[in-house]
Amino acid sequence: MSKKAEAIRLLVGIDEGLKGRFNELRNKHFNPNTKGYEYEKILKEFLESYLSGLYDFHVRTPLIDAELEALSIFTSAENEFDVVSTYKTAIPRIVLKINDTSFIPYDAVAFIVEVKQTLTKAALENDLKKLDKLSKLKTSESRFGAFVYGDYVIQRPLRILFYYESEIADITTLNLLSNYGCAWDLMAVLMDNIMFGNPSLPIIGKHFKTDKILRFTDYPLLQLMIAMTTSLPCPIVANAWPLFINLLSIANANI
Repeated sequence: MSKKAEAIRLLVGIDEGLKGRFNELRNKHFNPNTKGYEYEKILKEFLESYLSGLYDFHVRTPLIDAELEALSIFTSAENEFDVVSTYKTAIPRIVLKINDTSFIPYDAVAFIVEVKQTLTKAALENDLKKLDKLSKLKTSESRFGAFVYGDYVIQRPLRILFYYESEIADITTLNLLSNYGCAWDLMAVLMDNIMFGNPSLPIIGKHFKTDKILRFTDYPLLQLMIAMTTSLPCPIVANAWPLFINLLSIANANI
C-alpha cells in the first residue's frame, strides 16, 4: 500500500471515530424540544474529550471584559455565548456571579463557539452579527506574559461557528461569510463534511498564501481542532486580573 493510500485510510478511520464520538454524545443528549441547548452540551462534551488538557469549557455563558465594554455592546439577552473555552492556566479562575448570572472574564477566554443544529440564512446572519459585536471587545495588553507559540498564532480569542447540518446554498454562505469577514475565524458543518476558513486567520491566509475564504471538504472535526489549536498560544499564565483591578479602581474612584 502506498503512503498516500495509507494516509487516507488512517484519516478516514480518525474521521469515523470523531463523528462516532459526536453522534454517541448526540444520541445521549439530544432532546427535540430543546435542540439548541442540547447541541451546545454535545459540542462541549465532544471538545472536552480531546482538548480538556488545555482548556475548560462552559455552556451559555456571558462574557465581561476588563474595560466593561461588553455591558454596553451587548444587551443582557445577547451576552450569552453557546460554548466558551477558557485557558486552564487562567489566573484567577473566578467566574463572576451577579444576581443569577455568571460572567467569564474575557481575558481568560481561548475561543468562543456559536452552535446550531441547522445552518440557515437567518441563523448564519444572526450568528455573524453577534460575533461582529464580539469582535469589538479587546483583551488586556497584559493578558499573556510568556507563552508557547508557532507561526500561525493569534493572541485574541478565536470566534467559531458550528452547525450539524445545512439548509442553505453554498453561495449564500460564502456571501454572508465574506460580508462579515471581520466577525468570524472558522466554521464547520458536520454532516456536509465542510469547514470554512477565514483568510485573516494566519493558519488559513498565511499558511495557504491566499486572501480568499477556503472551503475544506474532508474531515471537518479533525481540521477544525487542528486549526483551532494551531491558532492559539499555550500561555504559562492567562492573566485575568485586569478586570478585577479595574473594578476596584472604579469602586474606589471617589474615595
